[in-house]
Amino acid sequence: ELCYRTMLALRWMVGGAGALTALSVAVSAVTPSTSGVGTAAGSNVVWFDPVWASDGTGQMPLGNGDVTASVWVDQDTGDLMTLNGKSDAFDENSQPVKVGVVRVTFDPPLWTPGAAPPPPPSPDPNALARFEVHPGLIGNQQSEFKAPAAFKCSNASACPAESAALCDSIEECQGFALNSQVSSWTLVPELFGVATPDPTRPGPGWTQWQRIQPAPPLPPWNGAFRQTLDLPTATVTIETKELTVRVYINATSPVLRITAIPSANATNSTFSVKAALEPYRKHQRTTLGRGFCSPRYEQPDTVVATPPPGPLEHAVVWYHWNGQHGNATYFNDTMAGQNMPLDDPDLPDMFFHRAFGGAIIGLTRDPTDPTVVSGTGLSSLNLATVLHVDQVDDTSTWMAGLAAAAALSAAMSPETERIAHEQEWATVWNRSYVSVTSSNEATSAKQVTDHCNWDRFLNLAQGRSAFAPIKFNGQAYNCNNTGKGWDARDWGADYWWQNTRQPYYNSLAEGDLDVLHSMFDFYLRMLPYVEERTKVQFRNTSTPITAGALYEETCTQFGLYNEGDWGCGSPTRKYGASSNTYIRFHFTGSLELSLMLLDDWVWNGDEEALRKYLPIAVAVVEGFRQRFPNRDAHGKIDMWPAQALETWQCPDPTSRSACPTNPSTDISGLQAVLSRLLALPASMVSPSQVTAWTAQLTSLPPIPVGGGRILPAGTHEGKPHNSENTELYPVHPFRVFMLGKPDLDVAQETYRLRPHPCNDGWCQDVIDAAMLNLTVEAYLQVAQRAAAKPADGFRFPGFAAHYQDYEPSLDHFAFMRTAVNYMLLSPVEDAAQSLLIFPTFPTTVWDVAFKLHGPLGTTIEGSCKGGKLEYLNVDPPGRLADVTVLNCHR
Repeated sequence: ELCYRTMLALRWMVGGAGALTALSVAVSAVTPSTSGVGTAAGSNVVWFDPVWASDGTGQMPLGNGDVTASVWVDQDTGDLMTLNGKSDAFDENSQPVKVGVVRVTFDPPLWTPGAAPPPPPSPDPNALARFEVHPGLIGNQQSEFKAPAAFKCSNASACPAESAALCDSIEECQGFALNSQVSSWTLVPELFGVATPDPTRPGPGWTQWQRIQPAPPLPPWNGAFRQTLDLPTATVTIETKELTVRVYINATSPVLRITAIPSANATNSTFSVKAALEPYRKHQRTTLGRGFCSPRYEQPDTVVATPPPGPLEHAVVWYHWNGQHGNATYFNDTMAGQNMPLDDPDLPDMFFHRAFGGAIIGLTRDPTDPTVVSGTGLSSLNLATVLHVDQVDDTSTWMAGLAAAAALSAAMSPETERIAHEQEWATVWNRSYVSVTSSNEATSAKQVTDHCNWDRFLNLAQGRSAFAPIKFNGQAYNCNNTGKGWDARDWGADYWWQNTRQPYYNSLAEGDLDVLHSMFDFYLRMLPYVEERTKVQFRNTSTPITAGALYEETCTQFGLYNEGDWGCGSPTRKYGASSNTYIRFHFTGSLELSLMLLDDWVWNGDEEALRKYLPIAVAVVEGFRQRFPNRDAHGKIDMWPAQALETWQCPDPTSRSACPTNPSTDISGLQAVLSRLLALPASMVSPSQVTAWTAQLTSLPPIPVGGGRILPAGTHEGKPHNSENTELYPVHPFRVFMLGKPDLDVAQETYRLRPHPCNDGWCQDVIDAAMLNLTVEAYLQVAQRAAAKPADGFRFPGFAAHYQDYEPSLDHFAFMRTAVNYMLLSPVEDAAQSLLIFPTFPTTVWDVAFKLHGPLGTTIEGSCKGGKLEYLNVDPPGRLADVTVLNCHR
């Protein structure tokens, strides 16, 4: 949130809503000075002490796209902790759970318990001169962080100067505020990471100081403790006076590697290590999940007393085998509770006898304690935690698979493995990058760059080869911050499409197809279940569905409603209406998923991928065709009873006034999907499909418009139940309205009059602004999102707060990244698949260098500095003719 004078100046500079100045380009190729690896390195995270709670909130996140780990040093013991996960680890109740917790104790320790963090550098007595006073305003609460607990000004008159010195000593501090009217606050400042006040929050007695000069550099490391998350290599390094420890997850195998050697100036040339598994599951009624219709129980893990000969014989080995202790009824109960067949071989139980666990390898197994391996007199450490998941009829089969993974890990030298791991990550990072800088708005520019890097890293770490999509509610990095256990999260195991989708919208522009295809694989695996559930759901209605698939908004890993969402004890429900009205007829995500896989074809032309995933889109449009067979007086499809997301619901499927007709969400979605299906090569579709899709497209009712703006639906009930701006779904995600397409003014007016302005979590205003040529709005909202403080209690700055979901939440920075990508590269979706470059990027405020991907296999790498185009490389070169540069001059 910028001060008002800055907002006015920016509006003048870009010309109202964002005036367009086109530049015909004929720019010769140059070698950019920026790279993905270099940009990522600029966002490395460094801590000089581990002083944080020991519940996992002080973690640095790691992952290889399937295996994940939360890594931290326990301040109370000095031990290295890893909370290890795998994307296909689900318990007998379908809950995503961690595979195990490992504690590694070093002697000498990585941190002396009770040691104080290093003191801040000596303050500059002239620090206050670097700040400007803004009386009567309180700072931006989105970017507030706490002063050290022990800090208190010596007296009121000295407090401004002492607070300025404190702010100077903290790298991210850009301003502070003091209140002279409240005695308990008089001597303690509020610190902010945004340099500008919030004009919407006047506060009597408050004075804020805004930084106007850069802080002096922090002093060099004192050698006591330094922990670094190196993004380019996805490695956590811990350096002390005695030891250097590196932790990474092999980029291409399910192995977490911990290596250690004495530091260069270590007192001793050897050290000791003990690694211990800390089992935490036990037989008890589970506190995980939501919507169960009967009690569910969590079962304990098994620690293997005597591992088999071979790669595992000296290891700590443990596993969890669903059904080993009974209690494997969740899948069957859910299927039966929705009238689904239990004997269909095409619809197997994906939880029964699923086994997950691992082995800790590289030290000597304790003969008296099967959870411990250790070593003394070591000059180096090479410790591996190997994870394995499989669905097996007996645990010996799972053990053989774990042994095979362990043997592969042991066959490669640590140095060879590390080099291959780092090369793989360098290749991934160099697919794309966004680097924002500024001489006037340096803080906000750096925050945007950092969050683009941190958030992309989190998506890559969790999504490149994942069995299941990244969980929106805590991701793979939820921990024991609430005291409810390592696996606790709000909203349970199910997948809300609206909350899950957003990182994957960035995959095409950023070239991360492995992330995108992993998500497609999850929903493709689910397709047979969804097809059967769709038929069963509407079997006894006036409009039965005999073929097709309607993915519900909230679903289990096997495509059914959560037990409670469908309704306990009611396998057959009238009108096919689930008991949860928020998702009753909410199938819009089916259309988004279909459009995404068709976009993948347009952008990359991968025929094999299209043939693999196309059945999803074919089934979805057929499901919608059969769902709404009736026609209105004009011969158009009568889309009723329907629903517009969770906001405009259908409490009574028999009443037109209580149930939406012709929602703009699904009309625009069908327009987008059907038009792209009809554009597919004739070799990919049949004549009968073309005939059916053409009839369906031409029979769609128009998107409802009234008063110069898009409406949520033709008719709907009068009371909204959620805060989605459903009338803007024709912008994002369905792109019927956007820059370069007709009726932009209608969409802009819809945005201006949107009933629920919002700029956090899954709210998509920031994306809509970027797509609708609203440069000022997009810039301000991106800057505000990037300034948001981390999740409450968490130390890693890339973790987003709870917002609508659970911390660390998935959507807040993912939506920001999508907006930034649109601000830099916007596809026109015309016959030539033209591209607009810098269409809504604030080139008068921020400089930028980027590499992104567009349709037809196009890669764009460019830079705009001071409003002038530095370079623009287009590959293949023939696509240069289809590129238009806006808002950046030669």
